[in-house]
Amino acid sequence: MKKRIYHIVLTCAALLMSVGCSNFLEEISSDQIVPKSAKDYSEFLYGEIYYNWGNVSQDGTGGVDYIHPWLDIMTDDYSEYYEDGIWGDNRMDLFGYYTWQADPELTPDNVRIGDIAWETYYHHILIANITLDGMAKVAESPEAAQVRAEAYMIRAYAYFMLVNLYGEPYDPATADRAKGIPLNDMIGAENRKFQRASVAAVYKQITDDLARAFECFEVSGGGTTLFRWNAAAATVFASRVALFMQDWEGTIRYATAAWEDNPALSDLKEQDIATFFFDKANPEILFTFGPADNPYIRTDYGTYFASDDLVQTFETGDLRTGESGVFIRYLEDYDSYLECKYFNSEWYFDFADRNVYGHAIRTAEALMNRAEAYAHTNETQKALDDINNLRRNRFTAEDYTPLTAANGDILTLIKQERRREFCFEQMRWFDLRRWGCPRIEHVFSPIEDDYNTHVTYVLEENDPAYTLPLPYAVKQYDTVEDIVRPQRSPVK
Repeated sequence: MKKRIYHIVLTCAALLMSVGCSNFLEEISSDQIVPKSAKDYSEFLYGEIYYNWGNVSQDGTGGVDYIHPWLDIMTDDYSEYYEDGIWGDNRMDLFGYYTWQADPELTPDNVRIGDIAWETYYHHILIANITLDGMAKVAESPEAAQVRAEAYMIRAYAYFMLVNLYGEPYDPATADRAKGIPLNDMIGAENRKFQRASVAAVYKQITDDLARAFECFEVSGGGTTLFRWNAAAATVFASRVALFMQDWEGTIRYATAAWEDNPALSDLKEQDIATFFFDKANPEILFTFGPADNPYIRTDYGTYFASDDLVQTFETGDLRTGESGVFIRYLEDYDSYLECKYFNSEWYFDFADRNVYGHAIRTAEALMNRAEAYAHTNETQKALDDINNLRRNRFTAEDYTPLTAANGDILTLIKQERRREFCFEQMRWFDLRRWGCPRIEHVFSPIEDDYNTHVTYVLEENDPAYTLPLPYAVKQYDTVEDIVRPQRSPVK
């Protein structure tokens, strides 16, 4: 069937949502139409969101940009890797993020790498708004309900990412006056000045969209593919949102529903070392999105590897790490550890041919979200049961020992397990923010070809740099109040 290209008669909202219409909207075809049916809008969402989730590359190569390759690299899960024999050096691209600079987009050579996260997620919001507005004219049906559900989820997820990147951390006591990000209900261009909504208002928008999505999923049947938002993934995501809002009862309710709907975990004792954790054989994956390729964690360039601080948290017999690790693998040639959830280090360049998925929402998160909520409601044994349910699928049979209250503070155990389980899945930075913004140190080698000179940068506890400034490109044309971050120098 000939590909249908949609030409929407509108002016893209270039000021806040996007620098311009995406290629999918701009492409010219002899059969241009305005979407009118549920099928039309379903294809519109596929072309504008799912197919281009990583954002079409801005370099003209036709590839896909990683929206925020720096998100995990800002955390304590990564450290730089720079040694003799490395082919090139791309560490400098992310220097500003790795060292939490006032303007993180600038490299030490004053080259601006560009932050496309704001643009990308506001474009997602724009497309969701357009879809929901258009779908109001489409007759009710299960197919129409599914399209609306997906649009609500796309918008909810985009707001969640934006407020956790560019808004202040959520605290129930201050959320109604903490600086969030602008809310946008536009479907075209308007001469409007945007202001930051409060963090509480943004989360209300997210929870309202979730509620509407679930109503639509009830009509649609919940969705049938893990390549689009579906009810199962939405339920796990709802438990995440409730967790971030410290709504412990809501977290337990959503996480329990998600787990009962799909009580599946990948047993790493049965994992083939030649396959990926994020592939089609993994029963945990409920929704997969975005590219797997983060060019800043490759072995062929000066880059960023798993930090010793992270690696040392794993216990003997934990199949997630080691020489055959499924999440982090020891590389003898580099005497270091490389993230390998999304690719096998020996096959990096042909990972796309081996059924690897991008990022995902998976059932393991339901267990960990619920465990944390149980801990806060003093249901310690239930929290331990959830942690142990996960851990027995992560250890060799001879090394697995259930955790008990004697192992230490339950919340500390949960935070440690969550760090290990979700390393490199774009969750650590947000977890650190909601756990009090702890102090982090990063070591950096600033002199090219000098592998022995190191300096240390520090992100202090409750540092303002836990909130990102507006991207430089946005500040050139928008009046949204910026978050001020201090310029940072090495401390030693």
